[in-house]
Amino acid sequence: MKNYFKRFSFAELVKGITPKTVLEGAIKLFEKNVRWFVFSILFILTGYCVYFWYFFIYQSHWNETRKAEYAKTKERGAIFNENRFNSVVEETKRRKESYEKGVEGWEDVFKLKK
Repeated sequence: MKNYFKRFSFAELVKGITPKTVLEGAIKLFEKNVRWFVFSILFILTGYCVYFWYFFIYQSHWNETRKAEYAKTKERGAIFNENRFNSVVEETKRRKESYEKGVEGWEDVFKLKK
């Protein structure tokens, strides 16, 4: 059995490697496999998002004080201003009546009717 590694010289191999050749090789590799790179980035990003979704939704552990504080903020309810509500209803009724009245009583500015 022949030993093919006797003529292998690491020093000669390193001599031919320059930053320019490394960059050119990396660009060629990326151009050939751009679909796989994009797919792998999307796959990793999806996994990352699913992990955080699971962690923050299903693994959220609140202590009792934090639960009580959250419940306290939700007990406030809505503040109903009846006077403002009635004024809005009246304004809506006034607009509806104005719309239903029509334009018969208004002056014909463009003189469309002859």
